[in-house]
Amino acid sequence: MVIDPDKAQKFIDSYTLITLALIVEGDAAGDSLSFIALGRDRLVADPDVLDDIVQRRTKEGLPPDSDVVNAVRTLRFERWIYLRDTRGYSIFLDAELKAAYAVYGLKQRIRDVLGDSGAMIETGLVEYDGKFVCDGIISMAVWLGVNYRRGLTKEFDRLKREGKFFRLAEPPSVSVQVRNAPPRLRIAPELRWP
Repeated sequence: MVIDPDKAQKFIDSYTLITLALIVEGDAAGDSLSFIALGRDRLVADPDVLDDIVQRRTKEGLPPDSDVVNAVRTLRFERWIYLRDTRGYSIFLDAELKAAYAVYGLKQRIRDVLGDSGAMIETGLVEYDGKFVCDGIISMAVWLGVNYRRGLTKEFDRLKREGKFFRLAEPPSVSVQVRNAPPRLRIAPELRWP
């Protein structure tokens, strides 16, 4: 339900470096998490600035981890329906109910961050370490009642049946044996953001 602790810490450290690079003197965001959220908002508004940040931080001797930089390039900051946690991951649905995702937390389950399940939230999701990972900065929790959760569970079941539930950020590879031929590697269809 959470990613490897070392990878989580690398993500947090580099994501903080990247987002705080977008804070300018005079910004009045409040605490450090608010500054990170403000930096993320600016990054979402102008994703091209990421390369400049990486170059600047590298010149300063603080290069962000390259895997995290690649993950940040996939950042989707949106409203998500956080349905519930399973034993392995959290279930997120996009707000239009067109796709569902198995999402991992950095160091805590999403339920532990929010205090309960069943909410409309705003947060960032990235593709990191072959998984969909929540960036850990969550806002705007609107709690869903029991009947809404039931209806959304039905929508989730529909998305699963339609093949629109994505568990891995990278397509799995499978080995296929062709009669009288050496084994060949076949790559499954792309499972990136629909």
